[in-house]
Amino acid sequence: MLFRRYLLPVFIFAITLAACAPNSSTFQENLARWESADLADYRYVLRVGCFCPDEIINPVVVEIRGDAVASITYQETGEQPGENALQFFNAYDSVEELFAVIEDAMKQDPAEMSVEYDPNFGVPISISIDYDRMMADEELYLEISEFSELE
Repeated sequence: MLFRRYLLPVFIFAITLAACAPNSSTFQENLARWESADLADYRYVLRVGCFCPDEIINPVVVEIRGDAVASITYQETGEQPGENALQFFNAYDSVEELFAVIEDAMKQDPAEMSVEYDPNFGVPISISIDYDRMMADEELYLEISEFSELE
């Protein structure tokens, strides 16, 4: 009776969290997939979910040429973000930076974290991190869409 009443719900909750949480082998597999793709020219749309101003949460198109940031522009207008927004986006302005965000978060042992990867290139396409359940507004949500290799 004790197991059913108290331990079973805890056990189910722990399994559910483990299913959502990234693990080192999944991270390494997708990082290896990305590195083996050896793409120097690509583009993606980045959406940041946070309690931030509009200049941060409006989706941007990140374009990489020759392994360097060629441009970051708002998806809707094509305009370049202001200096403050560009500084913010520096942390997410390449696939390598996205992997660095995940790796750093895994080292910090967040309260909750889930990551989804593109099955073809290993690119992180969804990153959700809650560093501390008891703290408000420190969560980070990144959505990467429309990833494409450029000619």
